[in-house]
Amino acid sequence: MESALKLISTTPTLKSISFTIWNYHDQYHRILIPALKSHPQLQEFHLSCWSSIQPISVSQIIEASSQFETVSLSLGGSGDAYSLIGQDIIKVETAVQNCFEKMQNTKIRDLSIQMSLENEAVQVISLLLRRCPLLENLSLIKLHLGNSLTGITQVFRDGGCPGLKHLTLKNFYRLKHSDQDLAELLGSIGGDDAIRDLYSKPGLESISLDAGVDCRYLCTLALTQYHSETLTRLETSQFVLLNLEEFVELTNGLPKLQSITANIRLATKMRNDEDTNILFETQWNCLMLRELDIKMNFARKFKYIQEHNWEGSVEARATSYVMSQIGRLQCLETLRLDSDMQILVPMRGPGYLTRLKGLKKLHVLHLKRWVDGSMGVEEAEWMIRNWPCLDHVSIGHYKSPRNPYISQSINMPFVSRLLVRRPLIKID
Repeated sequence: MESALKLISTTPTLKSISFTIWNYHDQYHRILIPALKSHPQLQEFHLSCWSSIQPISVSQIIEASSQFETVSLSLGGSGDAYSLIGQDIIKVETAVQNCFEKMQNTKIRDLSIQMSLENEAVQVISLLLRRCPLLENLSLIKLHLGNSLTGITQVFRDGGCPGLKHLTLKNFYRLKHSDQDLAELLGSIGGDDAIRDLYSKPGLESISLDAGVDCRYLCTLALTQYHSETLTRLETSQFVLLNLEEFVELTNGLPKLQSITANIRLATKMRNDEDTNILFETQWNCLMLRELDIKMNFARKFKYIQEHNWEGSVEARATSYVMSQIGRLQCLETLRLDSDMQILVPMRGPGYLTRLKGLKKLHVLHLKRWVDGSMGVEEAEWMIRNWPCLDHVSIGHYKSPRNPYISQSINMPFVSRLLVRRPLIKID
């Protein structure tokens, strides 16, 4: 790193720098800080360090990079936090406070930050956000303490980061937070859509929730209450499992959505009762949706749809409901379907594919786990007939017949008919 830092001083036109190091030594710090300050033309700075860095050093790095538009700090990947006790904590907190008080407002628009300084991370992140009036994109990774969200929420309540548009929360495994904590954070970012006026905050345009983020009922209510007029992109990773009730709350209450990635759990607590009937009568309002990536998980396992206990089950009703609602999304261009059961597409049985007849603008269909040969000529003909724009089909574990080293796919009748009827279609 030392030689790289010296090289920076001889490259005045440099726009972006990225460092990945194991240990951050004092000698690096003595070179890095003046190097950053002497290159105001830099626009992006990325620093990834496996070991922890002392809080005052982190503050000085932030101050030196405060005029860049993009800053990414991943500090302490090993999880071995730099710890302080007694009077040392007070001294360090005072020094960090003084550093940020002297700092001018930053020009940072895109900030990603991960720190393993358990106690000090709350202070550093909160103070930094108060100095980021231009911030539009925020990624918070591996927060540790339960009061971390509370401190950050207070920054937003005090008017910090008024133009924030994109929020990513990731790897909160160590953070003991409640659904209420996350709901309060989301509520502090956007204004109440029911009483929105000229002085209201604009609300988020996109949110991404990854591992360890507890998104439950209160969180979904906060999203629909404070961000329904602005949110166009919602992404939850495979590690964030939404109950169907929560997912429907989002699709019903966020009409501006254009992209959804979600991992939903069907029929976890549902029974064939009045509440379930009401749920299955709820219409999705996100009719502007262009991209949907959805995985359906079933509480009970049905290996095949022909099993006798599938017919009339709550899972069967839930599947029929979800597929019917997808079929109402007439603006949809990309559909990715995944399930822990191979039941969604074949024409035989309940014929869930027929519920997607209204997707006239569909260009891309991605079926992630269809390897059992359940699709054939009938399904191919139906797709050609009902989806005039379809030009890309992706099948899980599909093996191309054009590769002589790979055996033909068990879905070859389906693939062959698609290619005959639509020769330019892409299949992978």
